[in-house]
Amino acid sequence: MMNLRRSHEDTFKAAEWLKSNKNMFRGKIYGPIQICVNVKDQKYASIVEAALGGENGSHLKTFVCENKEDYEMFTREAVDKMRLRLTVTWPGENGDQPLNPPMSEEQASSKLLRKNYGMEYFVSDLLEGPPLVIKYLCQQIKIHLIPVSLYQEDQQRIADCGQFKKFIIKNSFYTVKQYGYGRGGKQTAIRQFKPANVLADSINTEARTRLVQGLQILEMEASKINEDMEELTAEKSEMVQKERELKHEKENLQTQKRDAFHKLAKWRQGKQELEYMVEDLQRKINRPSTINEDIPALKEKIVDQAILRGELSEKFKDALQKFIKTVMKRNASAIKALQLSARLEDLKRFAKSQTSDLDRAKAEHSHAVMNTNSMKREAQRYYREAERAGNDLEEELAVEFGVILEKWKTTGLEQSEIEIEDAINAETAKADAIKATNPRAMENYEIRLADIARLETKVNSDKRTLEQMSQKIESVKNQWKPRLEKLVSRISKNFSAALQKIGCAGEVGISEHEDFDKWGIEIRVKFRDNEKLQLLTGQRQSGGERAVSTILYLMSLQDLARAPFRVVDEINQGMDPRNERMIHEQIVQGASRPGTAQYFLITPKLLPDLYYNERMRVLCIYNGEWQPACLKPTREYLLKAKAAVKC
Repeated sequence: MMNLRRSHEDTFKAAEWLKSNKNMFRGKIYGPIQICVNVKDQKYASIVEAALGGENGSHLKTFVCENKEDYEMFTREAVDKMRLRLTVTWPGENGDQPLNPPMSEEQASSKLLRKNYGMEYFVSDLLEGPPLVIKYLCQQIKIHLIPVSLYQEDQQRIADCGQFKKFIIKNSFYTVKQYGYGRGGKQTAIRQFKPANVLADSINTEARTRLVQGLQILEMEASKINEDMEELTAEKSEMVQKERELKHEKENLQTQKRDAFHKLAKWRQGKQELEYMVEDLQRKINRPSTINEDIPALKEKIVDQAILRGELSEKFKDALQKFIKTVMKRNASAIKALQLSARLEDLKRFAKSQTSDLDRAKAEHSHAVMNTNSMKREAQRYYREAERAGNDLEEELAVEFGVILEKWKTTGLEQSEIEIEDAINAETAKADAIKATNPRAMENYEIRLADIARLETKVNSDKRTLEQMSQKIESVKNQWKPRLEKLVSRISKNFSAALQKIGCAGEVGISEHEDFDKWGIEIRVKFRDNEKLQLLTGQRQSGGERAVSTILYLMSLQDLARAPFRVVDEINQGMDPRNERMIHEQIVQGASRPGTAQYFLITPKLLPDLYYNERMRVLCIYNGEWQPACLKPTREYLLKAKAAVKC
């Protein structure tokens, strides 16, 4: 196929398409021929390839269809639609008819061919493949009439015998033509051909036969193995069914055992309560009758307590009245403070508006002074230039210039000096009006300026201090944060491993905040496969899930936090039996390792058949309102329990 892809890509594409679309056709389509036929003897591969037209010929790339409908559909799809350059054929109605060679079957046999002409085979004898393909080649290029030989030396005798129009000897292809003009005769053309390229990889028939036989043996063995597998599968199904039945029976027995154990425990508890009641009854019977003697003293005590309670009530009433008065004063002060605060804000806004007006007036005054000085300088310059200009004039012109000068002195410019002074006086009057309205405006303004300057200095100083403190905080944070993250990572690793043992998942992380007082530890857990890791809170998880997460987190700290002992109180109260058993086993294994701190687990009840080891001790604490006056040694209670079990 690789040779076909390199030599003729269109034929390769058509073959790949045909392989994927065989179900479109009613019959078989063989092709291309080079992948359908096989040379029986590889010594003749080059001769057979040359007889079929060589690797560049069209015959080896031809597709052969069994019927006309498939021929038309294949050409329509591959040639018309896909635009591929192909050779497609259909042998037609004569495809199934036998060939009629010019020689008899006896003459065409290989034995007579060797005996009479020294040739070994016809080309068709060396090919094996689909009968339709072989027959097509016989019809088109007469491969059943082309003898071949690797050893014949007398080529002329073969050409002169008149039996063969084409024959091949060694690496030469001979074509004999009969011509009838003149006295007639024969002409033999000789063509050399290259070694086989396309058919060089044909399969060795004997080797293939051996492989086919080996494959058949392996298939028989595989069939026997499949039969054994079926038997084993059936046996496995029976064993699985039996296992299910036994498991079901085991569960029933365990249920019966638990029910019997609960009934036994209830019976023991009732028996123990009965014994306590009998003992208490006997103790009360034996106790002397001193109750009547205590009644007068108890009545006096009740009277004293009632008097004391009345005095305390009076004190509470006085204190409550004082508290109410104090609250009213506080409310009045708060209202007054709000009023003063509002008045202060109004004064601040008024001072700010007055300051703005004063700044604007000062700016206008300064601008007017600058304009006045500029105009004065310009007038003086004009006056000096006018005086200098009149010095060099003739007498008549000097008189006229004097008149103009006097007129200028009289009328002046568009804005006279007086007008300028009036404008200055007007602005000064405005400033004086502001002073008259608020005499302390300038003083307050100066005070505000000083306060602003002082506050700006303080702000700048505080900014520098803040930057220094921030740098110092960041430096200190860089010292302890990596160590904290490393420690929390170890805790998270232990916590995740502990949760994985009970079929859950979890992690521990750091909850960071700008305020270091609000930093904390975040615990994320997942108790079901279809959930994601969620933050452990008092609302999202159930009580049992919170208890499991808490105890496993504490166990994760076991190797990291050094403490002389640890105490856990009623951690198992919200757990279901499965989690309680697994958590109890982890606590026992983790707390009883060598070098571990002492661990106290306090609980009012425990499940039966829990995991225990020799490094732990069970302590029963007797405490409560109905305890007997004198407890017996624990040994006696254990003996009673053993006796009850034997019963």
